[in-house]
Amino acid sequence: MRAPVVYSRINFRRPFSLTGIAARQPAGSYSIETRDRHYWTFPFSWEKKTKTTIRLHMLSGLQGSLHEVELDPRDLFRALESDRLAVAA
Repeated sequence: MRAPVVYSRINFRRPFSLTGIAARQPAGSYSIETRDRHYWTFPFSWEKKTKTTIRLHMLSGLQGSLHEVELDPRDLFRALESDRLAVAA
């Protein structure tokens, strides 16, 4: 069974932080990937696991690099909501 993948872009208008990511991230547009995996478990059932990642630019040296970091979608939604509330105020 092939796992569905959903790609999306989100925009932050202010710097933000997420649980599990040490540095505060700058405002901007970010790529999000959500992948569902179905796997067989004992005793005789299918289970689904969802993995959500965000693509971040990490500075290392002069150029830096892109890294995909796994995160909790609820934490991402809280950060987006906080960003929207801060902009509205």
